[in-house]
Amino acid sequence: MKRREFLELNSAAIAAAGLSSIGMQTAVTADEAPTLAEAGKPAPRTLKIACLGDSITEASSLKQRGLDKTWSYPAQLQGMLDAFVENKGSRVRFEVRNFGVGSHTLMKGTTRSYWNSGQFRAAIAYEADLYIVMLGTNDTGKQWWGRRDRIEPDYEALIGTLREIKSKPVVWPCLISPCLLPPAQDDLKVQTVNTVIQRVAKRQNARIIDFYSVFHDESKLHLFRRDGFHPNRYGHTVMADTVATKVVKHLDEIINRSIRDKNQRTGTDNP
Repeated sequence: MKRREFLELNSAAIAAAGLSSIGMQTAVTADEAPTLAEAGKPAPRTLKIACLGDSITEASSLKQRGLDKTWSYPAQLQGMLDAFVENKGSRVRFEVRNFGVGSHTLMKGTTRSYWNSGQFRAAIAYEADLYIVMLGTNDTGKQWWGRRDRIEPDYEALIGTLREIKSKPVVWPCLISPCLLPPAQDDLKVQTVNTVIQRVAKRQNARIIDFYSVFHDESKLHLFRRDGFHPNRYGHTVMADTVATKVVKHLDEIINRSIRDKNQRTGTDNP
């Protein structure tokens, strides 16, 4: 999608979400963001981004109306990064894939564990450069909450599994978004899950995408569907903007790691 087409399509969403512009374009200037030439690789290449998650990532409600390929946060992230590339003239290209699947848990051993999903197998086979993981919301459900002591070891195992993929990717866990409607107990469960994710990320030296802080304000209720859990299409714009900003800010880290690991596998030595 061309930059102008993307901005025209999303102008209403950006305004509704309270964004004056696409955050990743204003947070990092074109001169600050690295190119592949600066990273020591002259030939253009595509950086692959895999978005793992549940119905929030999948955008199940939008999918039912055929809008997920335009309005889900991974789809909007693709458009924002395409706009960045066109604006900068960078030789970095991005490919974003959505591996979300509704009603699935982070924990192993449930009837709908993400570990056993076809989307997880597809995400591994994709061999992305960056994996963005937003799981844990369904683990707060009453049927699974009694097993919550499994969240921490299973999340740690998930990061380890992704890091062992042949592409040796960067992995960013996400703090899950809040529940803005009563009962308050639902949001306390979300906070408990996020505390676990923060501990795991710290031990794994992984950067965090904080969707909880982005949305934790009653004034953001208009960015959610009526259930107070699932972001609407404008909420997905905020999510995409948050991720795009972080990708561009840490682009050199993603590129350098990818190049270093590829060189190690091929036996070459590009500084």
